[in-house]
Amino acid sequence: EKAPGRKGDIGDGVDLDQILPVNVGRLKMYEVGKQIGSGKFSVVFRARTRGVDGKQENVHVALKKINIFDMMDAKSRNKCLREVRMLQSISQHDNLIAYLDAFIEDNELMIVFEWAENGDLRRLLRKTTAPFEERQG
Repeated sequence: EKAPGRKGDIGDGVDLDQILPVNVGRLKMYEVGKQIGSGKFSVVFRARTRGVDGKQENVHVALKKINIFDMMDAKSRNKCLREVRMLQSISQHDNLIAYLDAFIEDNELMIVFEWAENGDLRRLLRKTTAPFEERQG
């Protein structure tokens, strides 16, 4: 049986390396900084690009690390991978934070998003008292 997080089957006949790059050193393209959030299966870090493999240097991003092998069953793992495919398909919408990259390294799914300078929507709504202008935020 193939080890999780390596090239191979992820539990339901899906070949993971056909969906995302697996253990190819993509994490080296990012300098991971401080933790800015967490959830049941994930932790989000502020990061920045290193200018490797065609990436522009010093661009701030949010890097979400999701532990999809040690803590999730195959059904949850596949749901997570479907979410990545959905993000890839809608990533250029003007009103959404842009999806930039996704890969698996060290048994974790990494999803990279554009950096939201004003934080998340919940925080922005909490600290705002006046109505929003259409392009604010």
